Amino acid sequence: MSYDRVQQETSSSRFVKWMLYLEMDVNAFHREDHYHAQIAAEIRAGNIGKHVKSNTMLLKFTKEGKKKQTMSDSKAAWGQITGASMGD
Repeated sequence: MSYDRVQQETSSSRFVKWMLYLEMDVNAFHREDHYHAQIAAEIRAGNIGKHVKSNTMLLKFTKEGKKKQTMSDSKAAWGQITGASMGD
C-alpha cells in the first residue's frame, strides 16, 4: 500500500489514537522481550564470567529531549506544509 493511499484512508483522529497506543505500548510487557533478554544475559554472562540479571538486558524507551509543541510552532509547521498563511 502506498504512502499516499494510507494518508487518504486514515483520518487524523485515528492517526492520533495510533500514536497514543504506540507510546503506551513501547514499554509494555511482552513475553518475547523477556525471553530474548534471558538469552542475551546468558551470552553476556558467558563472555564476562559473572552472573547477569536478565532485567538489565531489557531496553526502556523514554521521550527525552522531546519538546512540547506550542500553538505557534504548530501553525508555523502547518503553514510550511500547506503553503498557507497562518496569521496569528
